[in-house]
Amino acid sequence: MNTTTFSWERPSIFSIVARRLAIFAVLLATFALAGCSKEPEQRKAFMTFLQTRIIDKKGGGMPILNAQDKKDFGAYADHYQVMFAFNAEMHQASKSFNDVNGLQRRLGNAKGLQDNWQEIASLRAEFPKIGQALTSALQKAQTARDALKQPDDLKAVYDQAFNKTVTAPAQAFQSLLQPMEKTFQALEDMGRFLSDNRSNVKISGMVVETEDPALLAQFQQLQQKSQDEANGLIAAEKAFDQLR
Repeated sequence: MNTTTFSWERPSIFSIVARRLAIFAVLLATFALAGCSKEPEQRKAFMTFLQTRIIDKKGGGMPILNAQDKKDFGAYADHYQVMFAFNAEMHQASKSFNDVNGLQRRLGNAKGLQDNWQEIASLRAEFPKIGQALTSALQKAQTARDALKQPDDLKAVYDQAFNKTVTAPAQAFQSLLQPMEKTFQALEDMGRFLSDNRSNVKISGMVVETEDPALLAQFQQLQQKSQDEANGLIAAEKAFDQLR
């Protein structure tokens, strides 16, 4: 029987053509994906939004994305939601501060402290809860941010926006809580003292009088403590107001 031996030292014309077609198909697929992807435009739109509406904007406040924004940003709209959700939680946690304004009007004199010290105590007790809620919200936002997949150019802009809307406000708010709690504690102590010694003190506006020197000295100490804590609170409020 005669046999014929084929040599495969060189690829046949068929294999050459097949390989070239395979490479060409991959190139076509890559080109098609690049041409159809809206990610570059979405990323650019989102970066412009972060720069102009968040970073360059003075004061706080988070814009609400409308339908067009969500369409323009694509999947990056969810990245914005990380910052927006934190601010929503922060607002919810700080609702107790809404009671401060009403209470403040009743604390314009020593009589107000005497009659409302229990309300002061109730509000003071909310501050640690607010701090815990704020810490939890910050950790959640940081974890969500760390999980985001972002190109380097977007990440640089996003981190600036995140710092302005999440990190910096959280730190400022946390720094405000402790001096505020201390101030309310001092006011509570003064009000409780005036209430406990109601029959031994005479109040006229902000003037407190008593015939007992020991009581007077004790009240003056409480009053000085309140003033010192209030000064600390004023300094913290100035730092906080710079972000508003």
